[in-house]
Amino acid sequence: MVQMILQNSTDAKATGMLHKMDKQINRLFKLVEELLDISKIENGELIFEFEEFDFNELVAEIADDMQRITNSHTIELNLNPCEKIRGDRNRLGQVITNFISNAIKYSPGANSIIVTSECDNNVVKFSVTDFGIGVPEEQHSKIFNRFFR
Repeated sequence: MVQMILQNSTDAKATGMLHKMDKQINRLFKLVEELLDISKIENGELIFEFEEFDFNELVAEIADDMQRITNSHTIELNLNPCEKIRGDRNRLGQVITNFISNAIKYSPGANSIIVTSECDNNVVKFSVTDFGIGVPEEQHSKIFNRFFR
């Protein structure tokens, strides 16, 4: 409904508020989906949809989408040629999105993020480099704990 109202809105102030509202609705929807995924993982019910796809194309699409929502960071791509891979494109997309989103969120004083891919012997290496505060060494053991920030 928000999107329908947005299409017909001529008031600039209302349109701005509706865009913010739409963005928050999408964020909440995504959180609910992620919580449902956690529940499926815990119950062994998560289903993967395997397909063959171009990993670098997926990374570039996500980086492009993320670039549209950040004015503070430039996302630099350093993608080396890769063969097509087989995997769950949507799930990998979620992981890539989380890495880039966290890099933006936790490097507020920086102005760039570097996204890199390498392929070697049927192994894809993906990395996101930011210039933020990092995780203190004494907290490294907690990184994979549930709900650890």
